[in-house]
Amino acid sequence: LGSDRWHALPAANSPRFADSQVAVLTDDTLFVWSGRHLSTEAHDSVATMRTGAIYSDTSRSWIQIESPPEIAARASAGATNVGKYIAIFGGILLSGAHDQSVCADIILYDPTASPAE
Repeated sequence: LGSDRWHALPAANSPRFADSQVAVLTDDTLFVWSGRHLSTEAHDSVATMRTGAIYSDTSRSWIQIESPPEIAARASAGATNVGKYIAIFGGILLSGAHDQSVCADIILYDPTASPAE
């Protein structure tokens, strides 16, 4: 990108970029999850996502993640790493263009766990 300080990350398997996503940096990984995006069909429709990806600096690649259905999609949540876990708390649940409610839970994600088969 024209400088030794800036580097583009690979696009393959990267998260669907939106606004109000959660991002947490751990030792050698970047966790990006959820957020909201504007519908391409109806420009006044906003939806939240339950998907994301983890970028590994070691392998220089993204691994996609998807939350189970019982984990609510949210935007504007807070997040931090707690030991081996990534804690995600709060956020806004969106349904439609203007309907929203506060998400009042805390969820933990274990980036070291093997995906369920």
